[in-house]
Amino acid sequence: MIVLLLLVTILTRSWAISSTCFYLPNINLKGGTYDEFDASDITQCCIQCASQPCCAGYTYSKALKRCYMKSSINYSEQEDMMISGIRANANGGVGAKMKNVKIEGSGGSRITLENSDECQQYCTG
Repeated sequence: MIVLLLLVTILTRSWAISSTCFYLPNINLKGGTYDEFDASDITQCCIQCASQPCCAGYTYSKALKRCYMKSSINYSEQEDMMISGIRANANGGVGAKMKNVKIEGSGGSRITLENSDECQQYCTG
């Protein structure tokens, strides 16, 4: 019973953390790599980053299936096989705020969504 409760607690915590991940498709964050590890998807990068105080963000290589943990971000490049994420650090853990960082990528586009749940799904799904 205790093992099952612990497993449910861990899975619930992992889901809660992964639901506040902010993904930047086709962006490779450069510089500040302090750790890297194999991972089946970017969610594992997000969960690890959320548990490490020095983590500011992460980049996941879809080709290599590898996470690169970032303590700082020097610049970024647009790359098709990369996805990056920023650690939630604002608005009670549901937003990200960074100063003096320019993240490169294609031009933005405007979308209209009905509510914040749709917005979160659009950005993380």
